[in-house]
Amino acid sequence: MQASYVRLQHQIKKKLNNPEAIYTATTQKEMTLQSRNVTTLNKTYASDKSLYSTISSSEKSTKFLKEPNFYSNNDKSSCLLGKKISWSMIIFIKSAASNGRRREWIRKTWGSIGYLDGATFQTVFVIGQADARNQVLLDEEYNRFGDILQVDASDAYQNVGLKTLSGMQWTLDKLPRQYFYSSGDDDMMIDLVKIKDAVDKNNAIVSEEKWPEFPIICTYETREPGYPIRDKKHKNFISVQEYRWPNWPKFCLGGFYTTSVRVIRQLWEASLTSKRINTDDVFITGILRHKIGMPDEMVVPGISQTCQHMNGFIENRFKTMWSERKKKFENKSICFKL
Repeated sequence: MQASYVRLQHQIKKKLNNPEAIYTATTQKEMTLQSRNVTTLNKTYASDKSLYSTISSSEKSTKFLKEPNFYSNNDKSSCLLGKKISWSMIIFIKSAASNGRRREWIRKTWGSIGYLDGATFQTVFVIGQADARNQVLLDEEYNRFGDILQVDASDAYQNVGLKTLSGMQWTLDKLPRQYFYSSGDDDMMIDLVKIKDAVDKNNAIVSEEKWPEFPIICTYETREPGYPIRDKKHKNFISVQEYRWPNWPKFCLGGFYTTSVRVIRQLWEASLTSKRINTDDVFITGILRHKIGMPDEMVVPGISQTCQHMNGFIENRFKTMWSERKKKFENKSICFKL
């Protein structure tokens, strides 16, 4: 896979004469030209400060009712004193206002880990508007944990894409571009040991193969081929007017995927000039990814059994799964959040 991408990159470099062109992938083996010279691609990613500057207020498209304030709560943990930190990750979990029990279990289990063998993790729950009763509970939850990003938009399923984009927007406005970013659902049990191993593995590949960017890791599942659902009764119905092609581009299922904040910056900026569709996973990791010129070879699988989906979210099963996960922490340098 790595060699295949490098060969593609070299083929395009040989063909380019236009100094104002950049490549974009249309298939796994073909590329077309867009707006910059591919020979300067790596230099652009490394040195173009404007590409990663803080988003101006005029660019922001979402109003936040609550924003995470976890910095003061977790960064002072005595456990972290003297620890070497190689990289940090923000994990956004899409949740409904009424799913307080799910968030509670995540905080008690995999979401309780703040540091693991040189990597720090912070989990943020992205939620939409709540009714009066749930808002009172949400206020109490926020005051206690400070790990909620509440979006001033409907909490309906159809807005899951907006929630995801809102988390991306907040990340770009608040966090360094060196961070890693993950997006997932609130009914997933996550193995952070495997998450760390996958990031370290792909960091090494990026360095060895001189990839211009970190890939998108389909931590939960890669989907290729995929097809738009044309059944109007289905919650993921996509009309021909919204997307006219018979197949989706290669993408990650939205249960959980991982990439860098640098890539998230480019995907979010591409979303500003794109018509959003309800299926946030294919929109972001498929359609927008193609739009920024990231080839299919850079959508890579995660490590097997990193994520387990909890249909119906059975609490006893979640607890049992966590007990199994904890066995992996032996001989690990680990800190739990305060």
